Amino acid sequence: KKILWLSGFSNGGMPSSHSALMGSITFALLLEQGLTPVFFLAFVISTLILRDAVTVRKEVGLIGEEINKMLKQKGLKELDVIYGHTLLQVTIGLIIGIISSSFFYFLF
Repeated sequence: KKILWLSGFSNGGMPSSHSALMGSITFALLLEQGLTPVFFLAFVISTLILRDAVTVRKEVGLIGEEINKMLKQKGLKELDVIYGHTLLQVTIGLIIGIISSSFFYFLF
């Protein structure tokens, strides 16, 4: 298989790199500082990002499908439609983030 080095900058896919990053940062803050205002701020931001990855981006993909239908009727080039992440992709990314921050926290 070919390695896609820039795949972390694209949308969609397994696992969600955004979820892994935010899960890792938020859990590291919990481990290092406990239940502080900084942790709760990171938690809220992470929740918004994870929700966006599953819901908003899916809706944008569905709108893209409708736009492509209109473009196809007019004989124009269709757009590349990206649907964001599934709940499973976001969950796996979150688990990877939590495991990785735990690993480095307890290693060092």
